[in-house]
Amino acid sequence: MNSPRNTIDDSGTGCLIEYTMNSSQPATEAVVDAVATVSDTSAEELSPLYEAVETDALDQLVAPRIHETSRTDVTVEFTYNEKLVSVNGQTIKVYPLEA
Repeated sequence: MNSPRNTIDDSGTGCLIEYTMNSSQPATEAVVDAVATVSDTSAEELSPLYEAVETDALDQLVAPRIHETSRTDVTVEFTYNEKLVSVNGQTIKVYPLEA
């Protein structure tokens, strides 16, 4: 199994991490992994993702199409564990919440 690419972004965009999912990883699992990474905690210590977003809908919206191409035409944004999460195709970006 390929491991996801995690990049801490310091390009001035405010993005804390850009997380690229592998093709077999559901978006919901990748979101939890990305937020846990930037929060410096384990996934088990985070609040349940279903409290922030409809998890089945998220997985279906960004799942690869029939020919395994990423869904870059759909972006889902929501707040989770005091972070702004943006999911687009196979990429998850996590931002700090603005005060």
